[in-house]
Amino acid sequence: MSIRLLFRLALRSLLRNRRRSILTCSLMLVGLWSCLVLSTFARGMAARLVYSTTEAFVGHIQIHQPGYLDDPVIQYRFPESSTRSVIQKQCPACTLPVPRVKVPGVLRSERETLGVTILGIDPEAEKKSSFLRHAPLDGSYLSGPDDRGLVVGAALLERLKTDIGKRVVLTSTHATNGTVERGITIKGVFHAPLEATEERFILMGKTVAQEFLGVPGELSEIAITLEDREQAPQVVAALQALLPERSIADWKTLKPFLASIQALQSGFLFLWFSIVIGTTGLGLMNTMYMSVMERRKEFSLLGALGMNWMQIWLQVIVEACILIGVAGIGGLLAALGTYWYLSFGIDLSGFARGAARLGMETTMYPYIDSTDWVLLLCLLSGIGLIATLLPAWVASGIRPGVAIRGE
Repeated sequence: MSIRLLFRLALRSLLRNRRRSILTCSLMLVGLWSCLVLSTFARGMAARLVYSTTEAFVGHIQIHQPGYLDDPVIQYRFPESSTRSVIQKQCPACTLPVPRVKVPGVLRSERETLGVTILGIDPEAEKKSSFLRHAPLDGSYLSGPDDRGLVVGAALLERLKTDIGKRVVLTSTHATNGTVERGITIKGVFHAPLEATEERFILMGKTVAQEFLGVPGELSEIAITLEDREQAPQVVAALQALLPERSIADWKTLKPFLASIQALQSGFLFLWFSIVIGTTGLGLMNTMYMSVMERRKEFSLLGALGMNWMQIWLQVIVEACILIGVAGIGGLLAALGTYWYLSFGIDLSGFARGAARLGMETTMYPYIDSTDWVLLLCLLSGIGLIATLLPAWVASGIRPGVAIRGE
């Protein structure tokens, strides 16, 4: 018997009880749709969290002197020219290494004194590799590495109770282990996606910072941003071979919390997918079993007319495949429609402060992870077919003519 004939028989059997078939198909469709939508928003939240964190003066890879990550002081520094030349010549993926002088300091206004992280930067390179390229800015940005002004975050300016154009006093540790301080004028204020970034960092010219700390021509770190952040481990290995005397770490090492969130999220999503798709599989098994028991006389007659047990078994399997196929296509289309409708983002501004404390942006965007979608379709197909094996086995075991006689 051809598959085409089996498909026609299966389709007629499903249409015979349209309400039950529609309810079963709807159950699987809604289950698949809910899992796909949950996946897009969970992955979107994680992707935006990683994106906003790595753009907040982190990057995907950082190069330091060994010991700096444990104690980020100016004593752990390295020559700028030799390290940058090796990176630019030997690492094609490292298209824009960003040099920084990065040390802790204290910033004092006429009213408040706060701890900060001093960033001595090359303004143009930093703007290309961080959120500064699209961040709103009040006042003016640094004109170059030798600009003697200061750019601070909006939240820090508010806490200092000062304003643009006012002078503040910056204090840090000199390369000679002494304390150094300097009066400096605030010339600009940046607005970052994360409030924690605004409260923590102050920006000054790299050359000015080197002069201030007594480390001309030396850096605390070089940050590298890649086109694909998942290539970071391979690039780290290549750079470590080129610069064995440096400490090189990717973003997962620098921000282990992000890597933990991703791993936890993947585990939770897989568990949730299994529960939801498993429930729909039980619903499909119940539907197919009821259908088989109601059609015992039909299967008995088909056996008497010449259909063998394998053909009857295949007919029930084909019925399940039709339900699974319709539910799968419908669930995918519904999920794609939801993704398109919400692709401009969901505004969380009503929870802005709480979101900022969690390191989240105030707008959440969905993100399609193809691995999740393929996994869900495989789970739906696999669990659905496994759930149909019992009803199909029961149908194939009905002896010809027996059910007709009422036995």
